[in-house]
Amino acid sequence: MKLVGKIRLLILLISLLSFTYGAIAQDSGAAGSGDKENLFDDSANDLYLVLGAGAAGAVLGLSTLSFRTEPSEHLKSILVGGALGIIVGVGLVA
Repeated sequence: MKLVGKIRLLILLISLLSFTYGAIAQDSGAAGSGDKENLFDDSANDLYLVLGAGAAGAVLGLSTLSFRTEPSEHLKSILVGGALGIIVGVGLVA
């Protein structure tokens, strides 16, 4: 039974990475200009990326509930998916 949980976690991580792969190709050419407005825009974009990755992870965690016999006992899958999404998002931003 534990092997099934590890496989599901691996599938969730791979899915999160595939959803956020497009964010890696961001243009960061103007990041070194020192302009305060540009810094604010970059920070806002980073925040949107992290929140989007967290939301995508939560949706993936939510989608795993349909495979459970008692979905109400596994609601923490949504939180785990969201947390993993935020971690992946922060990793992409950093």
